[in-house]
Amino acid sequence: MLFSMTGFGEASFENSRIQVGFRIRGVNHRGLDINLRLPPELAYLETALRKCVQDKLFRGRVDIHTEFRFLDDEVMPPARLDEGRLKQLLKIAERLLSTPQVCGPIDVNTLIRMPELMIVDRTGFKLPAKDEIHLFTTMELALEGFLTSRRNEGKHLEADLNQRMQTVCAVSEQVAPIIDARRDQLMDQMRKRLDLIRGDLQLDETRLYQEVVYWSDRLDVSEEVTRLLAHLSSITLELEQPSRPAGKRLEFICQEILREITTLGNKAKLDEISALVVTLKTEMEKIREQLANIE
Repeated sequence: MLFSMTGFGEASFENSRIQVGFRIRGVNHRGLDINLRLPPELAYLETALRKCVQDKLFRGRVDIHTEFRFLDDEVMPPARLDEGRLKQLLKIAERLLSTPQVCGPIDVNTLIRMPELMIVDRTGFKLPAKDEIHLFTTMELALEGFLTSRRNEGKHLEADLNQRMQTVCAVSEQVAPIIDARRDQLMDQMRKRLDLIRGDLQLDETRLYQEVVYWSDRLDVSEEVTRLLAHLSSITLELEQPSRPAGKRLEFICQEILREITTLGNKAKLDEISALVVTLKTEMEKIREQLANIE
């Protein structure tokens, strides 16, 4: 089954000690680019949480937003009062109170709410193991939801790709009969021209034979048709039995198919083939656009 690189997943957990939630969004990217945003208290878990993501994803830009709160002071990192800053603020308050335009007492509650008065010692801080487990479990649940979203989007992409590939294969099968019929016509025309030239000019037979071989090779597209059909068979097989990640392999095969189609159109020089080439290129370009969304 194909997986899209676009998706969304989220999960949350709350008990009497902590509250945590992860929200994951994914978009297209050539590789795997993980943008994990964590609060300072959880920074020490970044490597381990990234490993959880890397074990389940292969491609895409993945943005992970974290919501985290302490609900129990026993779990929080230790905090202390910045006494130097408090003394500084009290002196400023005294000067303000000595101004006639300012009046009123110094409110302790107001001072406590000032974040610069508290120093949080995060160095060496770690959550208890039982709380860390809840974080990783929540991340796993968010990833499962994210993968489900990608899988559902991949189903729609896979259906569209299969339909377009059926069109490409059907059109490609029309090329060989036209080429075979045209080859016989070209050979007949070449014989008539050679007979006419021989009658008027004295030509070196070896050189003449080399020119015939050269132009025959220039006009022969049997190799291109064979490679085109082989590449189409490969991409069809990949779509029937995809394995993650499939996007880069499919993009490479698609690029090879477009190259063969272009060469075929340049060499064939037939109106019938040109019309088929336009159809093939149009469908393959749409397929390539879709493959840019595949993981």
